[in-house]
Amino acid sequence: PKITEPKQFISTSNVFPQWPHPMKPVHNSSDDRSHLNLSLTDSTQTPNQPINAFVPPFKKKQQPSTNVPMVYPQGPVQHFSDLVSHICCARDMQEMRLRKKQRQKVKPQPGSLYLAKTASSARIPLRSAVQGKTPGTYAKEQLYVLGVVKSSLGINSENSESFQFSCLDYFTKDCLLSENGVQIADGGWLVPAGNLRAGKEEFYRALCDTSGVDPKLISPEWVYNHYRWIIWKLAALEVRFPEFFACKCLTPESVLLQLKYRYDVEIDKAQRPAIRKFMERDDSPSKTLVLCIARVLSQDTNLSNSCSNKNEPGESKQRSAIIEVTDGWYGIKAFLDPALTTLLRQGKLFTGQKIITHGAELVGSDDACAPLEAPESLMLKLSANSTRPAAWFAKLGYFQDPRPFCLPLSSLYSEGGVVGCVDVLIQRIYPIQYMEKMVSGLYVFRNERAEEKEAEKHSAKQQKSLEILFAKIQAEFEQQEAYSTRRRGVRHSLNRKQICTLQDGAEIYDAIQAESDPGYLESCLSNEQLRALNQYRQTQNDKKQAQIQTEFRKAIESSEQAATGCAKREVTPVWKICIVDYKDQESEKAYTLNIWRPLPDVLSLLKEGNRFKIYNLAASQSKGKSDTADVQLTATKKTQFQQLQVSYMLVQTYIARNATSLDRFLDPTFTAPYGEVDVVGLVISTYKKSGAAPVVYLSDEAHNVLAVKFWTDLGQLALEELTKPCTLIAASNLRWRSECMSGVPTVHAVDLSTISSNPKEPHLQKTIRTLRQSIEVKLLTEIKLLRTGLENTAPKCYIPNKPSLSACRSETDPKVCKQLQGLDYLSRVPSPPPITPVRSFVSPYLQRAFCPPRSSSTHKACTQVKGHKDENTPRRDLKNAHREGGFVADEELALINTQALMLGLEQEKSDPQQEPDKTRQPQRSFRPSWNKGGGTRPS
Repeated sequence: PKITEPKQFISTSNVFPQWPHPMKPVHNSSDDRSHLNLSLTDSTQTPNQPINAFVPPFKKKQQPSTNVPMVYPQGPVQHFSDLVSHICCARDMQEMRLRKKQRQKVKPQPGSLYLAKTASSARIPLRSAVQGKTPGTYAKEQLYVLGVVKSSLGINSENSESFQFSCLDYFTKDCLLSENGVQIADGGWLVPAGNLRAGKEEFYRALCDTSGVDPKLISPEWVYNHYRWIIWKLAALEVRFPEFFACKCLTPESVLLQLKYRYDVEIDKAQRPAIRKFMERDDSPSKTLVLCIARVLSQDTNLSNSCSNKNEPGESKQRSAIIEVTDGWYGIKAFLDPALTTLLRQGKLFTGQKIITHGAELVGSDDACAPLEAPESLMLKLSANSTRPAAWFAKLGYFQDPRPFCLPLSSLYSEGGVVGCVDVLIQRIYPIQYMEKMVSGLYVFRNERAEEKEAEKHSAKQQKSLEILFAKIQAEFEQQEAYSTRRRGVRHSLNRKQICTLQDGAEIYDAIQAESDPGYLESCLSNEQLRALNQYRQTQNDKKQAQIQTEFRKAIESSEQAATGCAKREVTPVWKICIVDYKDQESEKAYTLNIWRPLPDVLSLLKEGNRFKIYNLAASQSKGKSDTADVQLTATKKTQFQQLQVSYMLVQTYIARNATSLDRFLDPTFTAPYGEVDVVGLVISTYKKSGAAPVVYLSDEAHNVLAVKFWTDLGQLALEELTKPCTLIAASNLRWRSECMSGVPTVHAVDLSTISSNPKEPHLQKTIRTLRQSIEVKLLTEIKLLRTGLENTAPKCYIPNKPSLSACRSETDPKVCKQLQGLDYLSRVPSPPPITPVRSFVSPYLQRAFCPPRSSSTHKACTQVKGHKDENTPRRDLKNAHREGGFVADEELALINTQALMLGLEQEKSDPQQEPDKTRQPQRSFRPSWNKGGGTRPS
């Protein structure tokens, strides 16, 4: 992508400084006075220029030059020697004033330029001062015609420090003959050198000789550094805008005004520029910076390991371009990443160009240092994905908004480093994958189901290994104890008197170990001795367990380091998201965002169809699908997500998920968004062959067939149970390639695909529910037709929606045709006749009548209830009840029919005269039977 000048980097805070412009040389003749009056008149008529301006005298019609030999004024030699002698006297007087100033206490006194910039009055921005024009390129002849002097040409950041003014071009002879030198801006005295030129040394003494400047607070190196950047800036203004600034910027007075202003800001007000702040470790270089490319130091440099990025492969890790950038006050070396190095070689980055960058790093040294004392190894690392060209009028230094600026996804580079900010729309969210680093160095990616299976397998293996290891260590300790016991020698016995003298637990334990009859000795011990013995045994047992645990940990650590041991698994979850540029609707490319070890709050925040601003991402080369972009993004520890509201006009950018019907794959013009489809179907067959990828065939209610090809064995993916025939499954994130048209439409299950029989997605749940209902309705219709005998004897077959295409496909794949014929034959086989239900058998023991729980000694009469007599009900007399303990069994209580009991009582009340002869008989206990009619009869 090309680097363009973003409009959001426009800064209005960089204003054109309003200092007095020097006029043309002034002489004492009447013509010169009239010319001076004319110049003043023109100046007063020009808007936005001060009237009370200091006008330094200089000669008329002189062309200053730095590249030609010094041209001395015409006249006698004695006159020139007098001029040189006066200059030497002025220098001596200046040295005396500076030595005297070293011993004095100087009070700060702001300069005129500082007062003008900090005044409350409105200032003219630089862009308005040039009437909105951009910097132009002019030929030398054009610059001469517009009034640019020859000495202003050819000045750059490298030779600006050695630039010298020709004093005869700016001052008259009378001014140079002054005993104190030439007094210019803010009361500073400029004394030229012996060759009548003024360079950085002369301006250093002039600044020290200015009122309000303390020479003890500044060094020559400080003045030389600022003199370099001031000369380059003023010369560039004249050369790039000659119609506005010719012969007005690069003058001795302007230079001294700029030096005094920087002294006021940096020394008196202690306001440091951006480069000095982050080099002294008081601010961060990762904020948004506007810098200017000063010069190119090298385009092919071998960098040290501290400067190079270890993640960059090949030669880009070793070679990089080095440039010098400046904030207008100080300079620092910066090395570029491979993408920026390529742009520099192509000429898209050049000297004098302003750039805006974010996320820069200081490398080469961790110590704070001043900019003028920085080591050679200290550099500023810039990345292409966080650097863009800035507007020419942007103010150098820290940008007014320190946050990263937003970039389009199409402008990112795979080797461009950190991406400051992107504005994206989430199109697809994929399931979490688990990456395991094997002992051999390979990386294996698994889905959630396969990871659970692998974790259980590894846990069982680890548990078994730990048990074997612990048993081995425990056996070693037991062998050591047995060996130490054998070394104690011959056993001997102690008498009771000797036993009573044993008090310490260790002595008692040793005596028992050496005793020929340990049980007899232990029985002779007192309670105190037994207590001491038990305590010693407990202590020894604890020590033994601690030693075993220590040895066990050591053995575990050694086994983890071994290749064949029970090493821990290095598993890292990764979450992949498909994103598109929110503002670039015309781009059809999708980008992948990888989030390693996603946090729960991030998992709940990111949803499909939402808009986010994502900060601080790492870019790398994409290794995935061919139809996606070449750049993939990865979240870092500093990554932040900011959710934004989606505009109503851009809602169409998001393409929602939907289940694709199987008949759409027969359409040659069918295209899938981002090459991915979600399908629902019934598994009809699984084709497995050694050395080939397994294929699962799906079908729908219209007999449309779709082949799903997997890249590895189904067992490794833990999908063997889900891909059995006659199983309804939902598959999402399948890859569809329209150019690969075969006999049967084929989709590819990739590592991001999901296979499930109970999906969580609403659109898949709805589709699988509809397919299940449709299949059930068709099956019930077929069964009903077969049972009623209404089916035709001729075989039936379903005709697909597109018979020509399906017939063509069946002819090209004989295996599929054979399977479909078998399924069609099985569907026409009639169901068997209904089976006679088997009558359940009830044990006679459970059908025995109920006897109430009462004692056998009581002989109360029981009311006899009329009912139907059950022949299968056995009789029980009182003797049997007495033998059984006088109580009714619990299983008989459970079989009582209370409804029949109430019915019998009501019948007895309604017909008391029925069967009078039976009322005289002795009443028996009521034992209802559990019969078919629900009634009871006395036994």
